[in-house]
Amino acid sequence: MSETIRAKALCLFRQDDRILVNQAHDTVKHQDYCRPLGGSIEFGETAAEALVREIREELGAEVVNLRQVGMLENLFVYNGSPGHEIMMIFDAKFADASLYDRPFLAGAESNGEPFQARWRDLDSFSDQLPLYPDGLLALCKASHGATATPLSSTEIEELTHLEEAMWIASSRYEPAFQSRHFANDFCEFGRSGRIYSRAQSLVDDLSPEAISAQIPLDALALRRLDAHSVLLTYNSHVEKAGIVQHARRSSIWSKIAGTWVMRFHQGTPYEP
Repeated sequence: MSETIRAKALCLFRQDDRILVNQAHDTVKHQDYCRPLGGSIEFGETAAEALVREIREELGAEVVNLRQVGMLENLFVYNGSPGHEIMMIFDAKFADASLYDRPFLAGAESNGEPFQARWRDLDSFSDQLPLYPDGLLALCKASHGATATPLSSTEIEELTHLEEAMWIASSRYEPAFQSRHFANDFCEFGRSGRIYSRAQSLVDDLSPEAISAQIPLDALALRRLDAHSVLLTYNSHVEKAGIVQHARRSSIWSKIAGTWVMRFHQGTPYEP
């Protein structure tokens, strides 16, 4: 397994207390485990687009009503090899309602290997049959039946100001601002396809490059993910060497110890 951080999208297809999972086996740990369906986000597509594509490829099924319910960072060892993933967790519905009545759904991995996805109750997962990635079971239980509290006007104002500050050189390159608002586990998937850690995102250049970005941010939307995290999406328009570069942007901010910190950012180029 390569030593790179991979971005993935998974879907619960939740019905009350049951979700759709694929059961697999770790030959080194000699342990079965379960994981929702989904797969890797390819360069140039959003997490939602990746999920629709993966379910279509794996099950030949269409999904509707996608909504992101959380994000998990997954550091793991599988078959003796370490891995590191950023997981975008979604819930959605099958367009074909008859799929919910089937005891299992026949599918195929990208390598052609067949599998059977089955509906399982949340209470069926245990140390003997864990649900991966770590933290997903807790996320499912915490979000069950919960109604997200709408963002307050103060939260919207604070997060809009912080996101825009990332596009203003006087704040983006200010050491105290960087230290305060980049989370320790920050990760960015840049518009070039490069992955940046927190350390790589901090800038200590005394004469940093100017930023010529459109402010206010275009099509900015904010959505609460959980009690402490918010997803921001928008379009960026940045001029470099006389050329305007356009990208779809998404950021995840979490409030930790009373301070908003950016935990994840992604940019995907597009042509208007």
